[in-house]
Amino acid sequence: MTRLAMFTAVVTTVISTGGAATGRAAPSGSAAPPPVSVSDVGPATDPLTRTRAGAPLADDGTPFPRTVWQDTWRPGISALSRFQVDTTSYLLTYQTTTGAVVIGRLNGLGQGTSNVWRGLWSRGWTSVIPYRLDTGTYLLRYNKSDGSVATDRVNSGGRGTTPIWRSRWTAGWTRIVPFSVGNELYLLGYKENDGTVAIDRFNADGLGTTTVWTSRWDAGWSALSPYREGSNTYLIKYRQNSGAVIVDRFNASGAGTTPVWNGTWPTGMTTLLPIVVGSTQYLLSYRNATAGAALDKFNAGGQGVTPLWAARWSQGWSAFVPYRLAGVDYLLSYRVATGVTTVSQFVPGHLRQRM
Repeated sequence: MTRLAMFTAVVTTVISTGGAATGRAAPSGSAAPPPVSVSDVGPATDPLTRTRAGAPLADDGTPFPRTVWQDTWRPGISALSRFQVDTTSYLLTYQTTTGAVVIGRLNGLGQGTSNVWRGLWSRGWTSVIPYRLDTGTYLLRYNKSDGSVATDRVNSGGRGTTPIWRSRWTAGWTRIVPFSVGNELYLLGYKENDGTVAIDRFNADGLGTTTVWTSRWDAGWSALSPYREGSNTYLIKYRQNSGAVIVDRFNASGAGTTPVWNGTWPTGMTTLLPIVVGSTQYLLSYRNATAGAALDKFNAGGQGVTPLWAARWSQGWSAFVPYRLAGVDYLLSYRVATGVTTVSQFVPGHLRQRM
């Protein structure tokens, strides 16, 4: 990523609050249905036997999400970022049109969040990337309109952030995703309009990044999703308009990628999210236009996926955040148009009919 050296201080206006009640707004009482409920999986309404490859719905302990909590948050949240400070997990929400930012502590048993800090950043940040170094937890912010980039360190207890570094990259990076190779943490940037791609290594103490590789891929990849398998890290590249998919393996030291598999999946998928449930890696996909969701298991060596189940959820879900607390795996789902937010707990598939 081309940089223009602009190492100036970040000015952030913060409004500190005490520990707030669970949720950001009172439940509406008329909120839209959660993404998955018990009634969705009954035999009379069950579309789950349809998968992208025609495989039957697993009923052998395959994880399936069951909603355990629901609330209505502020509509229009553009970024939801989960991170840890020490051993506590938090969720940051940011609204690019207003600059409003909230950090909430993730509550046990999947019961939403409790706010610990509210603040006001500048408007227009299009990516908020949390990452951890030996010196703490950091947030990298990027504005694709003008190339502004900044790094903050998250304060103890999640109570706001401290500016560390600011610079300017080129504008137009549409996909920015962190990944690790070995013990090194990297950042992949991609411009969907022309295929420009770069890999940077995070510098110590939150002081920006250093470019280690640049190239040009085909334009038009709408999703880039890294995941790890053993000592290897892979990248799913997906094209929404054609369904074309390629799996690359990241090379050592962040020196680019090597293609290992390609195929065609359904068009129009709006979310491709690698998740870990227990000790197993899965791929959760969602297509907003049809409200279709599916869970696949990654094949060894980056060789695509094996379908496990497909379900009909409701439309409008814009963000999904997987997390683990006390050994239990959850999925937070958010609807940008209405603010409806749910938390689902992953339960074994064979328990669905008994709930």
